[in-house]
Amino acid sequence: MEELIEIIKKPEYRDILKRAVKVEQDKEWERDTDGWSYSDLPADPLKLNKLVQKGIIRITLSTHSTTWYRLSNLGETKKALEQLDITTKEKEEKIKKKISLMVVTEEDVAEFKQILQKHDGLDYWHQYINPKLENMEIEKKAALISLASPRDKFGDRGRIHVLLWGDPATGKSTLVRWVKEKMSVSLISHRSTDVGLTGDMTGDEITMGALPINHRKHLIIEELDKFKGHDRAGLLECMEDGEVTLTGGGKQSTFPAETTTVCTANRIDGFTPELISRFDFSIECRIPNKEKGMQIMTKIVDGWFREKGEYDGIKLRKFLTWIKDYEPAISNNVRDKIAKLLAQYINKRNVKEIDPRQYERFMRIGIAIARLNHRDLGLDDVIRAIELTNGDVIINKVE
Repeated sequence: MEELIEIIKKPEYRDILKRAVKVEQDKEWERDTDGWSYSDLPADPLKLNKLVQKGIIRITLSTHSTTWYRLSNLGETKKALEQLDITTKEKEEKIKKKISLMVVTEEDVAEFKQILQKHDGLDYWHQYINPKLENMEIEKKAALISLASPRDKFGDRGRIHVLLWGDPATGKSTLVRWVKEKMSVSLISHRSTDVGLTGDMTGDEITMGALPINHRKHLIIEELDKFKGHDRAGLLECMEDGEVTLTGGGKQSTFPAETTTVCTANRIDGFTPELISRFDFSIECRIPNKEKGMQIMTKIVDGWFREKGEYDGIKLRKFLTWIKDYEPAISNNVRDKIAKLLAQYINKRNVKEIDPRQYERFMRIGIAIARLNHRDLGLDDVIRAIELTNGDVIINKVE
């Protein structure tokens, strides 16, 4: 029965067997040698022979001109076909339901607008990222901001990259795997790839890696510290230029890779300073102290085997779909204030040299925050971006 079910999963064999069942149900055979020929269905003789080899169909009589067939077990074949039809229908219904759940309705939009009238978008929606995960407020906010970041539409890198690093068992993998599952984001680890982040072109064919495959998409990279150095170099190229370069066999090719990444790592001492600096968020995750750990454990026990609102992520995913194409505007007045604010910030740091790209992240993050609130960029959004990435720096509001 199992072999029968496996073979009827293939449409070309399923169609033959369905026609055979229909023919045999309408027939009353007088002799054991009676049967139907391939032209009665019609059916491909090669596929009929395959079914004969599998014992699903038997030959009742063969002559120089024609071969007659019968199902080896009409009842069993009919039952298997009905079972598969039910399973297929159930799967189709599940897919339709899942798709319908992802459609943003007018009611959804009205609800989202009402939420944003009462709440800050970042403060409200970050709680919907794996609601059962405790003590990871900044990590969740960073992940949400990355999911809300735009592509490089204007030639300014809008993609926001996040690095979560530090001790094992701090929830990094739990967080990113929830994002993978519930937000339908691709995930790669050094264990799940043969060609790495960039790809391979040492042979006759070019094999794309995870970064070019996920061009203009989000990608979660687990255990970035376990990847090879050339993969991390490719990630840096992706972050800076939105592309990756492959070399091999005396050839070199460049492929687009405007990929937005959320990465995890246990150690970053092997990372180049250039790579670390390109992450908009670099968050060290530490095992909590005894007191904090006991508080977290109490919450975990209290929530065990209990439903947690929006764990399925459907509402958050709909919200992100709604804001996907929204581009916050920036007034000239706000631009001037932001320029003064960043000058103030740089002066407070009292550094002799600056890399202007280090401060672009505040614009990127600020725009993503405005996007999460479905409104134009304000000075407070950039101030908040600075506070999120440099919590110890005090900024005076520019008038």
